[in-house]
Amino acid sequence: MSYDVYIFAKSSKKALTRESFNKYFADRAHFECEENDAYYHNQYTGVQFSFSFFGSAEEDVKSFDKDDPTAPPYPHIVFSLNYRRPSFFAEESEIELSACVKHFAALVQDPQYSEEPSMEYDPEVFISNWKQSNELVIRQFLAKAEAIDTMPTAVLESDWQWNKDCPKLAKKFEGVHVAPVIYVRYQGQVRRAAIWTDGLPILIPYVDGVVVVRDGIKKRTEESPEAEPDSAYVPFKDISSLLKDCPRGQGPTQYIEVSYKRPSRFIQDYLANKPAANKADLKILTVEQILPRETVGAR
Repeated sequence: MSYDVYIFAKSSKKALTRESFNKYFADRAHFECEENDAYYHNQYTGVQFSFSFFGSAEEDVKSFDKDDPTAPPYPHIVFSLNYRRPSFFAEESEIELSACVKHFAALVQDPQYSEEPSMEYDPEVFISNWKQSNELVIRQFLAKAEAIDTMPTAVLESDWQWNKDCPKLAKKFEGVHVAPVIYVRYQGQVRRAAIWTDGLPILIPYVDGVVVVRDGIKKRTEESPEAEPDSAYVPFKDISSLLKDCPRGQGPTQYIEVSYKRPSRFIQDYLANKPAANKADLKILTVEQILPRETVGAR
């Protein structure tokens, strides 16, 4: 179930074309284009949505039919953002929605709230309308769901800001991996986490725990090139203590800067000797699985 916005030219004389659609989205970051569709996926924030091109209103079999008076009468683009997502999905997708409308000097129609086919686009109205609809859909979903993973809205927003800034920080700290905040279910509880591979240079945000992926470390420790990689979940306070001599910094959230050229034997041994996490106890979640706690409420 998605929230759709229809984007179309102000007149048939300036109608959109497939060529202009494909060229525009081919040059946009985080987009993957397939025929008439442009799919957005930000690997840092986890936000996803799409734009689709339709040559005429009749092609849009999802919502419109030929005689629908609200249908755009000539080629148009449909923007789709799924519901049951954290609220920042609307804020990140709105950036691309605004850019698209501006680039094509287009008008929009929001069928969820207006039958006017030539409504001027208002970013604040879109964000507000999607959030209201999203909350309604979440509440309907709650009646059927058995288990819900949640985080406070303020935490989700703060983590999103950090993740959004990861590419910028990566340019500042050249050669250092900037770890996004992820969410895991560990021993039945949802926790904020970051992934650290083999003790390599990294910026680790302050989270609940660190998922240490051991590949090269495992092979060296077991003195076997055939050793299978595994993971360990280490509480953040333990990682912070291990890295007590590394500098701290402040971005959208506080972080530890691990910028040595290679980890010391002490750090490698420490990470390698942590008990491997049981796969049943540790599951990495996608961000759309995490719902705002205030909306979900007590269960």
